[in-house]
Amino acid sequence: MKQSQEQISRSSIASLAILALIIAIGIALSYVNFYGPSQLGDQYEYVMFGWRVHSGDAGTLMYNGVLGQKLLLNYGIGLFFDLFGVNVFASTLFSEFCFIATLAIIYEIGKSLKNNTAGLISAFVFAVMPISQIYSAQVNDGMPLAFIAALSVLMAVKATRSKTSNSAFVFMALGSFFGVLGFLITAESLIILLPIFAIALYALISKSPIKKSMQGFGLKGKSISYVLPFFVGIIFGLAVIMLWGHVLGGSYLSIIKTDGDWYSASIWRTSSYGEFSILEIYRGVLFPLYGFGAKSSAAPLSYVLPSGSNSLPQPYENLFYAWFAYAAIAFAIAAVLKKNKGIMLPLAWFLITLAYLSAGTMSLSHYTLIPPFARYTFIFTPALALLIGISIAGFYENSKRTGKNVSRKRAGSKRRKHYGMKKIAMTVLFVAVLAFLTFQSFYAATLVKNSARADIEPFIRAAQYINAANPKEVLQSNYYIPIQIYTGFKYRYISINNSTPVCSEINSSMLVVLKTNQSFQESCSLVDAAGPFTVPEINGGNLFEFDGIWTGFADGNVSVYKR
Repeated sequence: MKQSQEQISRSSIASLAILALIIAIGIALSYVNFYGPSQLGDQYEYVMFGWRVHSGDAGTLMYNGVLGQKLLLNYGIGLFFDLFGVNVFASTLFSEFCFIATLAIIYEIGKSLKNNTAGLISAFVFAVMPISQIYSAQVNDGMPLAFIAALSVLMAVKATRSKTSNSAFVFMALGSFFGVLGFLITAESLIILLPIFAIALYALISKSPIKKSMQGFGLKGKSISYVLPFFVGIIFGLAVIMLWGHVLGGSYLSIIKTDGDWYSASIWRTSSYGEFSILEIYRGVLFPLYGFGAKSSAAPLSYVLPSGSNSLPQPYENLFYAWFAYAAIAFAIAAVLKKNKGIMLPLAWFLITLAYLSAGTMSLSHYTLIPPFARYTFIFTPALALLIGISIAGFYENSKRTGKNVSRKRAGSKRRKHYGMKKIAMTVLFVAVLAFLTFQSFYAATLVKNSARADIEPFIRAAQYINAANPKEVLQSNYYIPIQIYTGFKYRYISINNSTPVCSEINSSMLVVLKTNQSFQESCSLVDAAGPFTVPEINGGNLFEFDGIWTGFADGNVSVYKR
């Protein structure tokens, strides 16, 4: 007995060491080609809101629309500004924290559903996915969404594994509570409540580990331990949201109303996003078409990337998953054929949330579709990683049992040798598959990162000049990319409108950041101070440039002017 406990202890230590190594690999991949906030989403808005929290001005968030209501995200960014100062690196640390926590949670879910091997492989897969590499070191709601979704599912799984009714009640309540609290990251977090409720319903009809008496744990007891706490958690989550909104100066319903008004916009009442259907967009993100003709066709390894036939509003998004969604489905099918029950929960998680993202409504008063943004797929990205990890672990489990039976019944060296060779062959195959996925994932993520960095490079270089010049004030035309985060919010920032220049506001102590040769420069008789700062060339092609037309947000060259 003592020897068995020592073996378990050594195994746990080894698993934690491997998990730590996976986390280290994930962090390293996050910060390769690091550039901080980018134009992928509303990242500069979140940086601004985080700075307001850091500056003690959080109350103004209530007047900044739906993005200002993402309090967990904005406060998280502000917290790391408090800890490490206002800088580009600190602005990304909340997302990185959520990334690391999600890896640990995925490991725990995989271990609970199958074994340590499943948890470790699943965590590794999530760490190396292109979308994880791209978003983990940025300022966005995607990685926090993955974190809150995975945390909610973990709580529900722990509820179904609990041996006492009290602990089952608490864990299930926490599962729905965190799902609702995710509303303060993005409203789409609420969708995770659907698989959580499915878990609660499944717990009603399955055998429970809770034993109340010799007769077992009946339907009434299961309802109290699994279904009732689901609704209790929702109530407490709503209470926190309402109270937080009230404390910040709004009404109890201000946060909920602001989000509701945004989703009532008519643009989301159709089944399309411009010229693209919602299903077409998610198909392009998850299951892109492959072949020659990719944007990076000049690169030697372009055959591992999606072809140019993928139609998406943002074409670089077809690199977010590359081959991983294909691999997850293939492994899931193999696991079903092997009767690996461990994949049923992540499979349901993936299918339920994808279906609701594609056709569900975000309004209780009328049918309002969800904006088909690629980062919303983070709600089921952990499930895809679990499908791969649990499936692979299941093959080893089945083979191990077969090997034991063969050894007992036939005890022949040939049979044991056959089992050993089969295990080696499987290992080589799985390592090769994971190596291919990891390699092309790094290649795809690097292309996206380099292109995104090139898009904002003119602003970064302009900010470096401004920091060296140390002016009293900075004027900048109303770009999508504000320059404050790159200057540490050290200067008074004035946003000007390109169409109505106010030359009288400019004095000799100011620097003005403009598009090169913009009309504002001529109208106000400004002279060059630095620049033009240009968009650099990208090895393999820039993903924001198609058919010779620049589609990035930076819109080309940037210069710094003065009076």
